[in-house]
Amino acid sequence: MRVQFITPLVGFCWLICLKETHFSSAGINECSQVPQPCGPNALCIDTAGGFSCMCAPGYRSSKGDSWLPGSVAPLDCSDIEECSQNPSICGLHSSCINTPGSYSCRCQPGYSSPGGNSWKPGDSHSLNRTGINECSQVPPACGPNALCLDTAGGFSCMCEPGYRSSKGDSWLPGSVAPLDCSDIDECSRDPSPCDPDSICTNTPGSYTCTSRAGSLLPSQPGTPFSHTEINECSQFPSPCGPNSLCLDTAGGFFCMHLPGYSSSKGDSWLPGSISPLDCSDIDECSRDPSPCGPKSICSNTPGSYTCRCRAGYLPPSQPGTRFSCTEVTSKCRAHFSEENDLVRKSQNQSLDTAHGSSPEDAAYCTLLKSTFRALAEPCEEKNSAVCLEKAAEGFASILKQTSSWSNLSTEQLSILATIVLHSVERIVMDVLTNPTENGNLTLRTEQLDVQTKVISDGCSREDSVVSLGAKGEIMEIGCKTVQGSTAKGAAGVVFASYVGMETIMNGSFFQDQKAASSHAIRMISRVVSAWLTSQTKNFTDPVNYTFQHIMPHNPSEKPICVSWETTAQSGSWSPAGCRVLRSNATHTTCSCDHVSSLAVLMAWGE
Repeated sequence: MRVQFITPLVGFCWLICLKETHFSSAGINECSQVPQPCGPNALCIDTAGGFSCMCAPGYRSSKGDSWLPGSVAPLDCSDIEECSQNPSICGLHSSCINTPGSYSCRCQPGYSSPGGNSWKPGDSHSLNRTGINECSQVPPACGPNALCLDTAGGFSCMCEPGYRSSKGDSWLPGSVAPLDCSDIDECSRDPSPCDPDSICTNTPGSYTCTSRAGSLLPSQPGTPFSHTEINECSQFPSPCGPNSLCLDTAGGFFCMHLPGYSSSKGDSWLPGSISPLDCSDIDECSRDPSPCGPKSICSNTPGSYTCRCRAGYLPPSQPGTRFSCTEVTSKCRAHFSEENDLVRKSQNQSLDTAHGSSPEDAAYCTLLKSTFRALAEPCEEKNSAVCLEKAAEGFASILKQTSSWSNLSTEQLSILATIVLHSVERIVMDVLTNPTENGNLTLRTEQLDVQTKVISDGCSREDSVVSLGAKGEIMEIGCKTVQGSTAKGAAGVVFASYVGMETIMNGSFFQDQKAASSHAIRMISRVVSAWLTSQTKNFTDPVNYTFQHIMPHNPSEKPICVSWETTAQSGSWSPAGCRVLRSNATHTTCSCDHVSSLAVLMAWGE
């Protein structure tokens, strides 16, 4: 028995081996006839005394899968449209391309696969699609004929090469109208972009050149005009220079500066201009009014900026809200100048009483003033490590004033504790965003440990973790969380542990103390703080903090993971966003969805 292929099938190789049957008389092999008896896209199977037909793989017939001579109608084999299946046979984020008798898959724009961006049945690798950003949305975020550029924290749009918009060459989310990109008729230019002996034909986003009748190109007579496109943007170094974006076009390229940068030559540059595009950082902090708002300190960074509050003011307590600085308290205005530079208006105690200030308030304001003097002065040292050491000395000097702390009210204690934490943060973050070394620093003192880590070359793996230690505490945070949406430049993380703050910010500040237990809730760990330069707000993975118990605890007590929540006038411990991951006699690990100042409290179990 023999099988003969009627029509070659693209992408398949079939071999059917059947045992040949011998008869005493010579049989007729109908499958060798011309034309074939089974028709196109079908397989002819020779049998003893006859033959049968069946559709080739990737084809089907409305008459059924097989046919024998004598049936009413011959077998009509039509291509199976695998790409019409719902859900798609190729899976999410991929395109299905039907081929005669088969199909193939390829990754959609904005996605890639380690084994290659295309696949067809029979390939050894699989199609694994990764890489989601704003520019991969469906429908496209920028509209048709537009290019989406992913940036730190958002995206921008510009017309694709060969298109222009009446709204301008670029568009940012929030603009009044979206970018409408229409085709540029390159062939209407004078002189024509094509060879003088060719015909220019405009196409969507481009154009083609073909030989005129009677004029042949010497290289390929009688064939359409063709050339090899050079992608200048793939050159190294980039022809556009630093801090710029190179966009390849038909027959050339052009340059534009990255977000956060500007050029004295304009927003874009074409080859042939007098001088190349020089992209320099935009100093957002020089704007008036400041982008950070009043009573704030704006720090310029490459391509962006950061905001911090002046001494005596606090940033917003709720993440994700617009940055603003709120005055700590108005009770101490008699002790500060109008600009809040910590200068006493008068040394006469009676003046304090005249302003309604009690002796307790005067002691509070004096401690507040000394706190600002120790921790609010900008570090003028050229060495980052020395700046951190001075911050630690200032922190220690504040804690030594125990007699002043013991006379404060609960409200005053919470405000001062918040000011101390915020001041240490401001100093450390200034060192991290303007480092004199590589940014990876470790400070170990008697009362303050600080460790910083800067990621400047991206994350080695999607699941890589950054681990930092301070005193007996450990912080573990995902590398991608530290990096956040930072497209270029370095991103950093800081972890600090304080000695002595646990006695000031004790369990009496727990928000749910009355509801949780009739017993006093007490602190069992040191207070730690964690900060990110990327200002990431949405954490895809939790951050783990492991605390060492500095106080013994009763087996009947249960640990509570808390973070310090502040407003302009108060602060308290809250369990929101944190949970106990594991705990034993010596350590407790907390899993939280944010970075903040944190600790472990103990409460009696039911």
